[in-house]
Amino acid sequence: MVNVLFEFIIIMALLLCFVALWKPFIQKQNIDYVAKTLVRAVETNGRIDSSITDLQHELENNLGLDIDTVTWNAAYIPGTNKIQIKSKFSVTLEDSAYIKLFEPTFSSPVGIRIPIKKTFTGVSQVFWK
Repeated sequence: MVNVLFEFIIIMALLLCFVALWKPFIQKQNIDYVAKTLVRAVETNGRIDSSITDLQHELENNLGLDIDTVTWNAAYIPGTNKIQIKSKFSVTLEDSAYIKLFEPTFSSPVGIRIPIKKTFTGVSQVFWK
């Protein structure tokens, strides 16, 4: 009987760990999706402008994200925001996920913050004269 009790406790602990860690994995997957979509939009658009920023905000709203930092690294045509054909560029998205370990009744919740960072690289497909 004691053996069954320990097995039950272990199974419940594993189940609680799975439930607690579900949110960061989904958040990481959503950030990967946003990065891939933004890079694909810049590849076909050939520039980083307000339409890309609007797409980013739309994706964040649809997926329930609030991305902390979005950094673009690109070799622009001098004096513009345009990226010449076959020029590489990258986007880096940084965010963090909070996992609440436990919540005591006498103080604030105890948890850890996990940083999430995704860098995605693309190549411009637009020729600018």
